[in-house]
Amino acid sequence: MRHNALFIRLFFSLTASLISVAAFAQGAIAPQDLPPYDGPAAETPSVHFDGGIYLWYYRPQQSWVDEFFNAHQIFLNTDIRQENFGAHIEARARDRRLELYYQSNFWLQEAYVYYRQPEWTLKIGKEYTHFGREWDGSFYGNILMFDGIVLSPDYGFSYESKLKQRDHFGGKYFLQYFVQDGLINGSLDQYSGHGPHLAGTPNSGRDTISVTNPPGATLSTLTYQGSRKRNEIIARVEPSWQIRDGQFTFGTSAEYLLADIITTRSGFPAQRINVHRWEYDLAY
Repeated sequence: MRHNALFIRLFFSLTASLISVAAFAQGAIAPQDLPPYDGPAAETPSVHFDGGIYLWYYRPQQSWVDEFFNAHQIFLNTDIRQENFGAHIEARARDRRLELYYQSNFWLQEAYVYYRQPEWTLKIGKEYTHFGREWDGSFYGNILMFDGIVLSPDYGFSYESKLKQRDHFGGKYFLQYFVQDGLINGSLDQYSGHGPHLAGTPNSGRDTISVTNPPGATLSTLTYQGSRKRNEIIARVEPSWQIRDGQFTFGTSAEYLLADIITTRSGFPAQRINVHRWEYDLAY
């Protein structure tokens, strides 16, 4: 299904394209991986900047739906390299908060330092979790952002390496530990996409940070109680096989975390929940 919406990206050039409603609804930008390792950088630090802006214009066919135009997201990437060390910072801003639980309309999507070797990379700071397959830019690949699973940056450590290459076999794996969540993702709460009043499930949210106030709250009185994830451990392995002109990839992930659920609803005290989950995915 297509809507007559125009999505414009200014990235030192101007590109216009029609996109699906799912991709816009998540307000997502595909992750920026580090470039392939090509040996140590120069001894003198090098700094690289790039950025862009996504503009959104929506003109519905229905007369009872308002059209709108906004600066959907503005982003600036800063990359610093010196020998095997480096840093990556991605700052984002928009004309209003992306989700109601965001603290501001300006935030750091990623901010980490790293050390690289030909076969592995160690990152420390705020970076994306790797539970599940990383979004590859396809129109459907970021759907799990609605549940706070993909495109969800947290604070901690990430060890990323390659599986040993043998003939047509290769792949990569990730070992991650996060002290606490990054307080931003695309998870929906009970008010997402609705008007100022909603008779929804109280304290519902698809992720810890999107748990909301008790029944009777409206968008003008809505508060988020500070529910958090912490002590998050993720392991993912992603072997791949080269088959003729394509590549078959099988991925599996396992995760453990503590979820501190804080609510003000009568009869529902704060809870500490041990969460275990795993997933499998195939791609060709």
